[in-house]
Amino acid sequence: IYPATLTDFAFNALDIGAGTGSITVLAGDAAAAGPVLSAGGALRLHASRIENQGVLKAPFGLIELDAGADGDLVVAPGSVLSTSGEDLVIPFGRTEGGLDWSYDFGNTQKLVFSGELDALPSQRIQLNGARLELREGSRLDVSAGGDLQAYEFVPGIGGSRDILANDATGRSFAILPTLGETIAPYDHMESAGFMPGVGATIHIEGVDGLAAGEYALLPARYALLPGAYLLTESSGYQDLQPGFGLRLTSSVALVSGSYGVAGTDQRDRRTRGFTVQSSELLRDASSILRPAEYTLSLATQFFADGSAGVRLPRDAGTVSLSALESLDLHAALDATKLEGGRGAAFDIASPELLITAIGGETEAGVLSVGADVLAALGAESILLGGRRGESAEGTLLEAVSDEVRIAGGVDLAVPELLLIARDRVALDDGARIAGVGDASSGNGVFLVNGDGALGRVSGGGFVDIVRRDATGTSGTIEIREGATVEGTGAVALDAEAGIVFDGDLRVEDASLLVGAPRINLGDAPAEAEGFSVDAETLAALNAAELRLRGRAGIDLYGD
Repeated sequence: IYPATLTDFAFNALDIGAGTGSITVLAGDAAAAGPVLSAGGALRLHASRIENQGVLKAPFGLIELDAGADGDLVVAPGSVLSTSGEDLVIPFGRTEGGLDWSYDFGNTQKLVFSGELDALPSQRIQLNGARLELREGSRLDVSAGGDLQAYEFVPGIGGSRDILANDATGRSFAILPTLGETIAPYDHMESAGFMPGVGATIHIEGVDGLAAGEYALLPARYALLPGAYLLTESSGYQDLQPGFGLRLTSSVALVSGSYGVAGTDQRDRRTRGFTVQSSELLRDASSILRPAEYTLSLATQFFADGSAGVRLPRDAGTVSLSALESLDLHAALDATKLEGGRGAAFDIASPELLITAIGGETEAGVLSVGADVLAALGAESILLGGRRGESAEGTLLEAVSDEVRIAGGVDLAVPELLLIARDRVALDDGARIAGVGDASSGNGVFLVNGDGALGRVSGGGFVDIVRRDATGTSGTIEIREGATVEGTGAVALDAEAGIVFDGDLRVEDASLLVGAPRINLGDAPAEAEGFSVDAETLAALNAAELRLRGRAGIDLYGD
């Protein structure tokens, strides 16, 4: 199951009377399914009980399974939730003057993708419920790969007519051998006015490089995709002998073919003649033989400067889990990133969240997650206690949990770990958190609204924290004696109501950011309010960079 491009597909099963709404997605024949050439869609399932046994996909889009505040969500063994582009190049809009990337719905609605206007779609899997079971053998795929492709027709030497535009004759269309005869994808922008319609196929005889067979008919614009072919019906060649094929030029062939309907035995009895051109010719900007000139852009390159404000196809996506009572987290996470890209982000939230060591004690009414489970995910960035979003201004962090606590005995080392809570973030005696390894700094800013507490350890560089509309009434960080906070790249402690730090802080050659109501430097008296640190401790830290923010002031004591 997958949504069409920029389409929101929602399935809702309501509770009626004593009946409980339920949605079960059964396993299908995944091997028979073709590639998904849709992008930026949303697939939502809402019911008090949801069980996925099949394959749900939304390339560069959103999958949301929501079982509500008292519901059960099961991701069964063998099932897949995927928002990955899976190494496919997917058509998505056009560029204008090489400056703007847009998508035109043709009904006066037009999206222009940039950080200030419309957000370029990106990967996200969101799972909500009272009880979440992500069973062993299931898979969450937010891996990088593939890309979004926009085109721009350039009138000039190559011709003044856009030969790939849909017209009333319906005589030109594309085929994609990797798609086969499956139902063609639907794209608002390209499918409008496409005469053969969804489900139309063609059976053609083979020609050099293209095997004989049944192929789904696609709007002609799909001929700009790698590996595609442009077919144009030619008059005067009806009733060609089956198997007829003739090379007209080095780049154009004439073959016989007949129209059909996908999934049926229906096919025209009479054959017709079709010219065939490879996408290699259409995509070759240096060829003087191109029948028309097109400029092609890939999102990863077009938005390489970060102007989109979101994760790009070269980046892995985001998984966000919200569980009220229990979380069985044994699904495999496919978090592969491409060169220069960002790794996967993984968020977990509950009203109260406890991270335990193997065999550690749990608490009634508190969601417990094993530190070993988190470390095994392979995510680049783990956020505990909230959820995140992307914008041109920075990464948006929303605190969902009232309290996040790391129990004694936990030793959790990941590339980046974020702890966020409305009231309290705490590390018990014997707990250790460390940011170790390669971690992206994203766009360099975390944006947080309101009060709360935020801690970060990372193997990556400094990321600023900007709070808005805070009152200073709630949000504390408590690091108990015997606890260790370590970052090989950066550590940040930011709390609106105060920081109590009695543990061990390790930031050698790293960046340290501390934000508190008041900061005392030097030999501050015991009764001094605020976060206090003496000169000897500061020197021993040997941090490469130190940033202190006392919202009510920074007081200096001693000589």
